[in-house]
Amino acid sequence: MNKKTVEIIAQSFDDAINAQKGGAARVELVSALSEGGLTPSFAMIEQIIKNIDIEVAVMLRPMSRSFCYEKHYLDVMKRDAEVFQDMGVKRLVLGILDKEGNVDLGALNYVLENINIDVTFHRAIDESRNILESVRTLNKCKKVTHILTSGGAGKAVDHLDIIRDMIKISDKRIMIGSGLNFDVLDKIKKEIDYNIREYDVHFGTFAQDSNGIVDEKKVREIVERFNS
Repeated sequence: MNKKTVEIIAQSFDDAINAQKGGAARVELVSALSEGGLTPSFAMIEQIIKNIDIEVAVMLRPMSRSFCYEKHYLDVMKRDAEVFQDMGVKRLVLGILDKEGNVDLGALNYVLENINIDVTFHRAIDESRNILESVRTLNKCKKVTHILTSGGAGKAVDHLDIIRDMIKISDKRIMIGSGLNFDVLDKIKKEIDYNIREYDVHFGTFAQDSNGIVDEKKVREIVERFNS
């Protein structure tokens, strides 16, 4: 099993650098975090992947209204994915649901048709009709390697039983996010059985300083606490 990973959300060059200095293994690069995270600019992606050594996962989300995308949005996502892969990006982050709230495997495969890099299915799964059934659906998509989840709407700490079940049935690496802080991290470590399978954690605003910039010292403490 791979080493437990701490992923940090980054919106800027400074965020990514500070996350790396703090010991994070991966950054999730987004824009417009206030809208849940949208696709970042090409130039930002280029600068960050040139200047940090840790993995950069790039958000692929053209709009924030819904996770059910019309064909023209899927075309945008597909082209962005191809361009990002050509730029040297090693991981994409996306999530697609159909009108009934199920994981849209057909649309997912369409967007990823020409992609040969790793993929994280993001918290769209937490808005799906049946989360455990969504996990089983994603087991059919070999290109998806990770699932980011809080186990349901709201904070992860309120859905640890669901997350535990997700870890049990998933062929993918489960990454826990939403509302994480030190107390929640301790609770997660206590209540989720590591003998089932290891998992990763994902931090957003808690890893930031008062100015909204990723704090190197806080990231270091998160990493140390998670791996203790």
